[in-house]
Amino acid sequence: MAAWLAENTVVIKNGFRSNAKSLYVHCHSTDKDLGEHWLGRGQKYSWSFDVNIWLTTRFDCYVQWGNKKKSFKAYDFSGYNCCVDKGIVTWTVREDGLLASSKEKDIKDEIAFLHWN
Repeated sequence: MAAWLAENTVVIKNGFRSNAKSLYVHCHSTDKDLGEHWLGRGQKYSWSFDVNIWLTTRFDCYVQWGNKKKSFKAYDFSGYNCCVDKGIVTWTVREDGLLASSKEKDIKDEIAFLHWN
C-alpha cells in the first residue's frame, strides 16, 4: 500500500495567546459529522482516518473565535491538499490566521497559511 494511503491524522489546535474565549471547531466529511468542539488555549482536537477506495476523502472545517471565522478544507485527497503525503497535518488557529504544518511542533515545516475571512 502506498504511504499516502496509510492512516492520516488531522489536528486542530487553539494557538491563540489569549484564553479569554474558547475556539469553536466543527468538522465533517461527506458522510461523517465529527461534531462541535470548544478548545481552550493550547488544547487540541484530532481524528484519524484512511483514504476511501475512490480516493475522494475530504474533511471540511469551520472555526470561530469571537468575530473571527473561517471555513477551510482540512484535508482533501482528490483536490489540492497541503498534506496528502504527510500522514499528519496540524492546523494551528492563531490571531493572524490558520497555519498548517506537517509536524506538530516543527513550525519550519509550514505548508499552508490561511487568513481569516
